[in-house]
Amino acid sequence: MTLSKPTILGLIAALSLQTTALLAQAPTNAVPEKGEKAAGKVAVVDVGRILQSYSKFKDFEAEIKSEQEQIQSELKSQKEKFNESLKVLNELKAGSPDYSKKEAEIAKMKTNIEIFQLSKERELLRRKHQFSRTVFDEMQEAVSKVADHYGYSLVIRHARYEAESTDPRMVQMALSQPVVWSRKRDDITDAVLEVLNRRYEKSAGGTVTPAGATRPAAGAKKTAVRPAAE
Repeated sequence: MTLSKPTILGLIAALSLQTTALLAQAPTNAVPEKGEKAAGKVAVVDVGRILQSYSKFKDFEAEIKSEQEQIQSELKSQKEKFNESLKVLNELKAGSPDYSKKEAEIAKMKTNIEIFQLSKERELLRRKHQFSRTVFDEMQEAVSKVADHYGYSLVIRHARYEAESTDPRMVQMALSQPVVWSRKRDDITDAVLEVLNRRYEKSAGGTVTPAGATRPAAGAKKTAVRPAAE
């Protein structure tokens, strides 16, 4: 069993729409004109692009990668000690008291290694799910903020597609998404991203705090990127 490496696509797949995070200001770079009639106005947003460019998301991904590297290093150290014990066991006489003692010691080491690895995998997975939920809820709140500000009554998820792209995955994504065409002025992706990054940058040291939690005082030392209270 090995720890899976963190990827943006992997974390994006874990996202779900559920809680609330407040975003104070409306964006300044959205294309639609403020005050247009809301009835029937539809906007589109590229969720994948937002997540890939959201500083909070990237910081968390980097943190998870660092933690996985530390876990792998610890596992390597434990396995090296395990292999050394195996060598000692092979040099002992089978059936002797020392052999039995070393054999029991090795069995315990093996169990501890498996428990350590499994517990770390579960903890990282739990944190990914918690954080993903928090980030997506923040994004949903930002989308709502932009839509209300510019009078949109509906926002549909889509993925930007470059016509000259030769990536089969991009082509397949373009063919499978429900949005066939939209005006560039109705793509609020950049406006939503601006709200999210500005909010994150203005937070206390860029720390990640879930909805309902208390943020540190302004100027407080930056801490690790973590999701909901554990």
